[in-house]
Amino acid sequence: MNKLQSIEYFHAFDIHSNSFVPFYLFTNVVQYFLLPFIIKYEKLSLILGNTLYALGTAMYFTVTISGYFCKLFFLFIINYLKFTQHCHL
Repeated sequence: MNKLQSIEYFHAFDIHSNSFVPFYLFTNVVQYFLLPFIIKYEKLSLILGNTLYALGTAMYFTVTISGYFCKLFFLFIINYLKFTQHCHL
């Protein structure tokens, strides 16, 4: 593994999988249960469908960014602790 690579591939896949679950829930599961209302009212279907996709996309990006930020923050703390072990007062 390259030392310059700070994020592992399996960790990246794990973050993507965790991010995809809320997107899938908003765009497929919630929309499926709201289909009677979506089919009945034409204007409501446009607003509700677009809102669900916007919420799903926002959740995907939010969870993805927070997943990578937590990993990078954890690496920063570990590197800081390694640095402070060599300090002498």
